[in-house]
Amino acid sequence: MVGQLIRMVWVAGALVITLGACASKKPALDSDEVRARKYVEIASGSFSEGDNAGAFRALNEAEKIDPKLPEIHHIRGIILISRGELAQAKLSVERAIQLKPEYSAARNTLGKILLNDGKFMEAEIQLRLAADDRTFSEGYMAHTNLGILYYKTKKFTKAMVALSKAINDRPNMGCVARYYRGHVHLREGRIGDAIRDYDAATKRFCANFAEAYYALGVAQIRGKKFDSARKTLLDVVSRYQDKPIAKMAIDQLRYIP
Repeated sequence: MVGQLIRMVWVAGALVITLGACASKKPALDSDEVRARKYVEIASGSFSEGDNAGAFRALNEAEKIDPKLPEIHHIRGIILISRGELAQAKLSVERAIQLKPEYSAARNTLGKILLNDGKFMEAEIQLRLAADDRTFSEGYMAHTNLGILYYKTKKFTKAMVALSKAINDRPNMGCVARYYRGHVHLREGRIGDAIRDYDAATKRFCANFAEAYYALGVAQIRGKKFDSARKTLLDVVSRYQDKPIAKMAIDQLRYIP
């Protein structure tokens, strides 16, 4: 489930980035680029409403008009990611970068695809390029992905730096970064800090972040905050009773005296 949530955050953020890129350009009103971008906006709206087929049709129309518009290929890649078609998504996002090498949003997306595929060295190159771009308005996403990469490769000091950067840059959107930073805190014995990060990871946009609730309960047990842990884990069981994480929460409740 955590993978699904991270993908949801990533797809939504990447879509906002791409739309922002479209809006920032002001070519001639009757140009092919303007007409193609109108179809890109239609595709984005269709995708947001769950109409993938409509989104693909609009992107196909945009590509007929201006096949070298990089946002076409990035959005197509994002939609393919949402469908779990990562191999095809990778090809589409790579095409966007080929057309626009400085396209940091697409590099962040490619980095995430490579990260999910376990290609950590290749992913780090793409994510670092995106994270180091000071003009990239959603750089917190690249820092979050870098933090996840460093956590998975056991480079915990680097993970802490990248995740903290993501949280500081966008405090209200840092739930995934806080979740992974909580992991780093917990493994290094900073239980109070872990509890604070896990708790923050359940707020705002990620109020349905089941794994963060579960991790919070586990950290509260580690911190001997048994009443709080019982409440948190029972909440997990109630909220997600048909999910595997509910059974995990029940198992943890056995450790509470």
